[in-house]
Amino acid sequence: MAKQFSARRGDHIEYPLWLIFDERGGARMARGRPTTGRYEKAIALTVTLPISVFKDPEYRVTLSVVDDRAPPAAIDIVAARDALKGALGVDIDLQVVS
Repeated sequence: MAKQFSARRGDHIEYPLWLIFDERGGARMARGRPTTGRYEKAIALTVTLPISVFKDPEYRVTLSVVDDRAPPAAIDIVAARDALKGALGVDIDLQVVS
């Protein structure tokens, strides 16, 4: 990685980079923002390493990306009907139509 893409800050070095993953199993790395193909997803990453890490023979890291999109909403129609009836004092005919 070219030096202009990393920065030494006191007792550590920061390495900004991009990891590009192919849904068919390929992977590559880029220093600047990459162009991606149809089946690729790029992830911006900054690796911060203490200077002392260069004295040890080997390190291993696992990077896991969690799909944090909200799950589809599940509506309990009976509970919603009962809550509305309790709050409003009237019977509610509640239907969910997709």
